[in-house]
Amino acid sequence: RLSLGATRSRIVRQLLTENLLMALAAAGLGFLISRALLAGSVHMALSILPPEFVESMDVVLPPGDWRVWTFLFGGSLVATVMFGLAPALQSTRLGLVRAMRGEMTRDSRPGRVRQMLIGSQVTASALLLVCAGVFLRSAYSAATADVGIRADDALVVTGMTESARPALLHAIEQ
Repeated sequence: RLSLGATRSRIVRQLLTENLLMALAAAGLGFLISRALLAGSVHMALSILPPEFVESMDVVLPPGDWRVWTFLFGGSLVATVMFGLAPALQSTRLGLVRAMRGEMTRDSRPGRVRQMLIGSQVTASALLLVCAGVFLRSAYSAATADVGIRADDALVVTGMTESARPALLHAIEQ
């Protein structure tokens, strides 16, 4: 587009618009995924609890009101400016004649800052994956651990008083 005569500001505007559309789509998809995961985790938590507790509880998912949508839109705008502006300006700064010839210019090579950002992103991603693996393994171990209490064939009696206890024990023994 630069070689066809488009101005630098027009190309930067176009790239920022594309980044904003992708950021808004990602925010919407993230909202849908988070709602599905939240509903699934509430359902899983309620299915683990005894039915007596579930009947007395009233668990409702919080609605996605205007504050959530404002945060998502604001986050998309911030992400567009922070992560779209620098690459847009960098891509429009190339020397057109040298780029068309295929010559490598000093401006078009990845700089040290970019290489450090890529390295830190890979390091942070690996760290998050390791932490997630450790968390999932410890959660599975905690869920399947033997607590030392045998809960099979247990009887739960509600509304029991000490005066009625001997009669109940005698009835159970019979």
